[in-house]
Amino acid sequence: MPRRAIRWAQIEYQPNLQTPETPVPLGVIGEEITGRVRTLVVFGREPNGPMEGLFLEATWGPFEKAVTQWMEAFWKSLNEFGPELKPEDYALDELARRWNLNVYVREPETKTVQTNISLDKYVRRWYESYVGVAFPMPRKRMGKRQRPWIAKTNAVLQAV
Repeated sequence: MPRRAIRWAQIEYQPNLQTPETPVPLGVIGEEITGRVRTLVVFGREPNGPMEGLFLEATWGPFEKAVTQWMEAFWKSLNEFGPELKPEDYALDELARRWNLNVYVREPETKTVQTNISLDKYVRRWYESYVGVAFPMPRKRMGKRQRPWIAKTNAVLQAV
């Protein structure tokens, strides 16, 4: 089996920068560079309405969107600097440098694995371990028992 180096990091939300509290886990990102192909996979969740501990009740505009629409903003910033990346540079490291306020990317780590499991399966496992819940399959309607989160996974981004 081939040895693979996967760069990965956790994404968190800190509701209060003045007096920091326990951060809210939002997701996990994984990146793998194989030859000339870069693959990024993100598994994450976005709050869907007010939730205890997020302190979003008094927020508005870009402050609220930084939490409720972080995945869209995440991919937009990746599209900004992505074309300028050198083939051997990890986009995840640049995302960690740029995303460092209330919603932030923790310090990326490298895991060496020896398996044929796909990157998206690894990232999904890390997400479920980190967030503490299984990544839900898409539903048409939100059930009464479902937590008030929208769970998302962006399409795998591959650049050649």
